[in-house]
Amino acid sequence: MFMRQLNIYGRRYGRFYLATFLLLAFMTYIIYHMFYSERSIAGRKKFEATALHLEEKLSVLQQTRLFVEQEAKLLRSETLDKELLEEKARYLLMLVDSDEKIIVYPE
Repeated sequence: MFMRQLNIYGRRYGRFYLATFLLLAFMTYIIYHMFYSERSIAGRKKFEATALHLEEKLSVLQQTRLFVEQEAKLLRSETLDKELLEEKARYLLMLVDSDEKIIVYPE
């Protein structure tokens, strides 16, 4: 009779211990991911820093794009500035007039 009661209580407590263990395992999983995953508290700060860096990079690229667009407008046939064209050609081809002198600075 004693063994029979022990067996009944063992099953009840076994289920209780299993449920408790599963709950603790689930809580451990959640808490671990709160602190160490990509979407965690610390991961969010890293994500925000990356977003800030990318926004700065975007603003630099937008300014560069505007500069290139303005130069492209100046080089169109309707608004072609001959002095600008000559200056660009001289710079790219490294050409000078016969009365000009070249001074080269060492890098």
